[in-house]
Amino acid sequence: MHNCDKPEPDRLRRDENKRKNHRRAPGAAASVAPSRSKTLDLAMPSSTVIVLKTLAEHIAARLEERTFCVVFENDLERCWPCKEIARTKREREIQGFAKSQGWTAAILEGGFGMRAIFQRLDGSH
Repeated sequence: MHNCDKPEPDRLRRDENKRKNHRRAPGAAASVAPSRSKTLDLAMPSSTVIVLKTLAEHIAARLEERTFCVVFENDLERCWPCKEIARTKREREIQGFAKSQGWTAAILEGGFGMRAIFQRLDGSH
């Protein structure tokens, strides 16, 4: 009998190898600048820091390709849960995150939840 709750060992190894063998495309952003990533470590649980660093790397890579990056509610929720943080504080924290990375964030609310549009502060591409 197959247990759906337990991942298959072979699948776990394949997934782990995919992560190890993953390489960035030429010209893609390598990672968040070390000086900027330090601002993410302030008294946060390590899981939150990892998620924020991952989000920052994603946004940085997109901003290498285009002038803006839209992050939707489901991704914002991982870093700033709306049930745990008041809306205004959540927006301030997203703005602070953007500023710490050298970006701006336009925060919009709509029928599908909140989204943030990140752009470089200097406006360069």
